Parts: sequence; structure tokens; C-alpha cells
Amino acid sequence: VARELGDWQRVSWSLHFAASAQIALHDHERSVRLLRERIELCREHESLADLAISLVMICSEVWLVGGREEAEALLDEGETIAKREGFGTFAGYATYQRGNLALWSGEHGRAAGLHKEALRAFRDLAYRPGIAHALDCLSYSLGASGCHRASMRAAGAAAALWAGMQQAVSPHDQIEQESYLGPVREALGDEADVLFDEGRLMPLEELLASLL
Repeated sequence: VARELGDWQRVSWSLHFAASAQIALHDHERSVRLLRERIELCREHESLADLAISLVMICSEVWLVGGREEAEALLDEGETIAKREGFGTFAGYATYQRGNLALWSGEHGRAAGLHKEALRAFRDLAYRPGIAHALDCLSYSLGASGCHRASMRAAGAAAALWAGMQQAVSPHDQIEQESYLGPVREALGDEADVLFDEGRLMPLEELLASLL
């Protein structure tokens, strides 16, 4: 209907939400198709905010279907627009995504540094979904770097934030969490649950100060 009415903004947002749903389902090829269509629409109408976040979103999906060089280029473009135009949240997500690409490349120390940088940005913006996303992935990169105790505290804090926002963890995300945090729990033994609860119950500012 939006297409027939020529309402490009409604089409754009429909593509955004459809792509987000496919990302949650881990249907990377379909999410890439939807986001490519939205990016072209945003370019045509010079909608810089929508273009920036779409470029930041698509980079990880392109990476996961094998387009590593293109993913980096898309992320560079999205980050440049976000920083130039003052889109602080989108710039924070660009740093977060760069950390994810580093994590998937096996650059665990670099990934942890980037996830901390994203966490600082979201903390300064008081943007709780971003803080939760950054804490989740920081727990993965810290665990992969051998910083097991900090990893479990970050995971606990992320869980508390998601619960406070009434956001359930999807089955796909639970599998990803287990792939990263399972070895951490195994390394820590009984201490893992204690540390997770410390992170879950600690005041957020105190927890962030301990990680950053």
C-alpha cells in the first residue's frame, strides 16, 4: 500500500522492521536483500540518518554471508556519516559492530577494546539498549581473551538490563551466548554463577566503572 501511495518513508521503515525480524531469525541472506533495498531508497531521498543506521546494520549481515571486504567498506561509510552528522547512537553502534567483526576474526583483544569503547559511548548517551548490547558482546570478547571473571560480570549486568527492559533473549541468541560463555563457565566452575550474580545485582555505574 505504501508503495502504491508513493510513501517512501513508510516503505523505508517497513524494510527496516522486516530486516530486523530476519536478523533476529538469523536469516542473513534475506536481511541483506531487505537492507540493500532500504539503503538505495535512503540514498535516493538523501535520508542520512536512515542511511547511516542501515549501513551499520547491514555490515554484520554481509560479513556473515561471506562479504568481509564489503562489510568493512559499508561500516566505514555508515560510521563516517554518523560521526559527521552527529548521530551519536549510530556512531556507537558502528564501534560496536567493528568490535563484533574483530571478534569473529579472532582478534579478541581488539574486539574487547572496541566493545569497551562502544560501552563508553552508550553510557555517555544514557542509552540503555546500547549499553546492554555492548555488555553482551563485551562478555564474549572478554571471555575469548581469557578475562573470565570480568566476562561473567558483564554477562550478568547485560541480563539484568534486558530483564529490566522486558526483553527476552531469543533462542538463537541463547545458542550464541552459550557458544561464548560456556567455555568461560567451564573455566570458572562454581565461581561463574557467583560472578554472574555480582554483575546482575551490582549498581550499573559501579559495574561499568569496574569494566572500563
